[in-house]
Parts: sequence; structure tokens; C-alpha cells
Amino acid sequence: MTLPIRFRPEAEEDLRLAIDWYEEQREGLGDDLIDDVGETIERMERLPESYRLVHGEFRRALLRQFPYAIYFRVRSAIEIFAVFHARRNPRDLRRQLRHR
Repeated sequence: MTLPIRFRPEAEEDLRLAIDWYEEQREGLGDDLIDDVGETIERMERLPESYRLVHGEFRRALLRQFPYAIYFRVRSAIEIFAVFHARRNPRDLRRQLRHR
């Protein structure tokens, strides 16, 4: 059985900001990011618990084409808490996950 995907509002905002930034860099690049996120979520849906635990109960799925990771937990749904740039400070990520 496939678990439903639920984006937390903060994760939606993370993704929106990233899409906007890439689209400003080059038209169509934001769409490429959306595609990469979609493909990553499809992989997460198939085997969500195959992703390594990285912060308590949070798991990380790396995008293939962009330097971002999706941080999520698995309960009755796959809850996406953050879409985080890989070069940002990991302390910022831990702080965000604690407060989301």
C-alpha cells in the first residue's frame, strides 16, 4: 500500500523559493527542479523506509539533478518537512526540523 504524501506548509514554501530562484537564473530551470522533486517523491513512495534516518525520525532523500534534499518522516503518511539546499548549514536544518 502506498502512503499518501503530505507537504508541510513550510516545505511548500522552501520549494517555491527554490523554484523561483532557479527560474530567475534561466527560464525553464524551475520546471526542471519540479520534475526532479516529482521523481524523487515517486521513489520515496515506493520504499520510504529505505531512506536513512538522519535527524531523529527524519529521513533524507537526495535529488538527482539539483543540490537539494527532501527531509521527511514516515507515519500514516509520508510527511515532507523541508526541501533544503545541500550547501546550507546543517545546524539551520536541525533548527528548522525541531520547529516544524
